[in-house]
Amino acid sequence: MAFNCSVLLSDIGLNCSDGITGGIKKVYLGLKENLTLTLDTSAETVLLSANLGDAVTFEHNPKDKSTYFLETKETDLSVPVIETEIFVKLPAIDNKASKIEEMSYRNDIVCILMHNNGSATISGRIMGLDMNYSAASGTSTKDISSINITLKGSSWESSIATSDQSLISLGTPWATTNQIWSNNNIIWG
Repeated sequence: MAFNCSVLLSDIGLNCSDGITGGIKKVYLGLKENLTLTLDTSAETVLLSANLGDAVTFEHNPKDKSTYFLETKETDLSVPVIETEIFVKLPAIDNKASKIEEMSYRNDIVCILMHNNGSATISGRIMGLDMNYSAASGTSTKDISSINITLKGSSWESSIATSDQSLISLGTPWATTNQIWSNNNIIWG
């Protein structure tokens, strides 16, 4: 099978600085049951549209360089196993901590990541993602407090990716405009 380098290197110009190559801009979480995907019937990895009915928006600090997306594929006895890991560092311990604790008991979480280069990935669509978290703060006024969230999942299919973020629509946000979390939409517990 031929390998097309133009896809792999599509965001790198001749001077290696033409495109925005990475970075996570937005993180949205929801439940598998609230995710609707329309895929191309001739190529099941081509996304035509996606809608996440209810979503939680995680505002992370893009300058802290700690939020990441990682996906690896290994073959175990001729069966592909794809491991997905997403780490999000929230910059403060606030009223979201108790909601994150509720979310951490679920294993059917989906995550939509909007990337700075205009692409998006949808993870957890097949088997769901598990959530673990830790919160940390020190006693000094210079100490940084944060909530560190790790989403992990295993599946036989990778996250679905698209280079067109407009194909993804989000339903009711689970937080009001002033970022007060609502209990009305998603029942996590």
